[in-house]
Amino acid sequence: AVIKSLFYFTFNVKKFHGKRQSIKEKRSVSNSKLRIYRESIIVKNFLYRSYRTFSQLNF
Repeated sequence: AVIKSLFYFTFNVKKFHGKRQSIKEKRSVSNSKLRIYRESIIVKNFLYRSYRTFSQLNF
């Protein structure tokens, strides 16, 4: 009985750890998506600014 309960306990801990791991992975994925989004916005702003300065130089 003790061995059985220990086995169930370790199994549940592993399951719980797996769930936490998947949550962490999901969070990291969403974080990377946010980072990519922010970087693209920064790049767009930079391109827009450089384009404006370039057009001002042309005129």
